[in-house]
Amino acid sequence: MTTFKKIANRVSTTIKAGSSINNTDDPVIFNVTDASKLPAVSFYFTVEKLTDNSVYEIMLATDVTGDQITATREQDGTTKQTFSAGDLVQIRVISAHINDITTAIGALESSISNWDSAYSHSQLTSGNPHNVSAADVGLSNAVLASAVIDDNVLVRGDGGARGVQGSGITIDDSNNVSGITEMSSQSLKINSFKKNAVGWKSIAANTTTNIATLTMTSGSNTDLMVKIIISGGENQEERGSICQVASFSGRSTLTPSQISTTTTLWSQISSSVPTITFTPSDNGVVTISITNPNATYALSWAFDIEILSNENCNITLL
Repeated sequence: MTTFKKIANRVSTTIKAGSSINNTDDPVIFNVTDASKLPAVSFYFTVEKLTDNSVYEIMLATDVTGDQITATREQDGTTKQTFSAGDLVQIRVISAHINDITTAIGALESSISNWDSAYSHSQLTSGNPHNVSAADVGLSNAVLASAVIDDNVLVRGDGGARGVQGSGITIDDSNNVSGITEMSSQSLKINSFKKNAVGWKSIAANTTTNIATLTMTSGSNTDLMVKIIISGGENQEERGSICQVASFSGRSTLTPSQISTTTTLWSQISSSVPTITFTPSDNGVVTISITNPNATYALSWAFDIEILSNENCNITLL
């Protein structure tokens, strides 16, 4: 940022009695009659002989202490002169002030021009303005495909050297996916489909309790994973956790044969392993229940029901 010399209006004083300026000292130190209107340093000022206005010198004040001025001489093309007490000391607008301003404006205009040029260059969306080759960016072995791939089609390798082909799977401009013939939801969890509900039940000894229902809102396949963490019984001796996955399909007239289940026992401290049951109805509703096989102790069950692949199935805790 440019630092301009200070300036003030209507500053006019004289060299103080007993003080003078010779034509050799540089910097020069002298006193003025009234320093009250002088601005903060640094500032240009003009010294002029009272009896001959053709004799003058422009100086640069670098320090003002009381009425004493320390100045650098021969500013703005002037030369050293001799001055006596009573000669004029004034602040005037001189060419150096204007030159400082025009220089700063010129530098600003140049900076703006450079920025504008750089910005315009950054907006180029075609061509190769820097003549960059594939080898310059490490792509000397790149193969340019001459074939045109249909709009919105995902690409895949064709088994050849750096070859690609259309996959048949498309994602339209609204992000709708089509062309997938089969997908395993056991291995792929799609967050936009994910629904889950958590709850807690205390189940009496040797008793079966319903914990939730699943309601199918349209015909489709659904994978359901239920994780149950168990604690309870005397001295908490009946503890463990299981994970069971059930797959079922259809909107109505579901039968037990349409439900396939897989149970993974994560941990078991005793022989009392709980049973998870999925009971379908003919209206597209599946009831989930837990059986406590322990003949002596009531057990507390925390469960997390999670739908992995169907957004058209709702969970209701009982």
